[in-house]
Amino acid sequence: MNRYATLSFLIPALTAAFTGGPTPPSKQDNTAMQMRRAKLADVELEYEERGAGEPVILVHAGVFGDWFAPLMEEPALNSRYRLVRYHRVGYAGSSRVTGPVSISDHARHLRAFMRHLGIVRAHVVGHSSSGNISLQLALESPEMVRSLALLEPALIAVPSGQAADGREVGASLQLGPVLQRYRAGDKAGAVDAFPPS
Repeated sequence: MNRYATLSFLIPALTAAFTGGPTPPSKQDNTAMQMRRAKLADVELEYEERGAGEPVILVHAGVFGDWFAPLMEEPALNSRYRLVRYHRVGYAGSSRVTGPVSISDHARHLRAFMRHLGIVRAHVVGHSSSGNISLQLALESPEMVRSLALLEPALIAVPSGQAADGREVGASLQLGPVLQRYRAGDKAGAVDAFPPS
């Protein structure tokens, strides 16, 4: 299998989990959703793991800390793989940090988290901004990544130009202006400028 090939086994499970498959356990059911804590050098990450086999690390998108929770209950996956999902710093019960956290910082946390769990190599699944984190991990520590599944990775910039009919192409996908507004303190403007999906 190509190291960076899409995890084809994930597609049916994602479809089932998000379109009427098994219902995810409720947050009140502490036996089903018991989160553990990994104490790393400078942060603590809240996480859950299920199953056994090759490890699959599920890295959530920016505003969806529990996006992958339904997959943890998916028998097609947890009967064959060691599924691990965690909350990135700043989410749910994981550490809060002051100041900005870069993609490289998140990748460093992921690398330390994998080492904490004794995971040498894993299939890494990143959604949206976590697609970028997963790519950063693969660039900095390719030996730790068995394969990548990138679900709608966030595009910081896309080359733009004009199509034959004069329309501007690519500008609607650029997050650079959104990030500039946010960093300048215009959070409402950043939300308004966020490209539709």
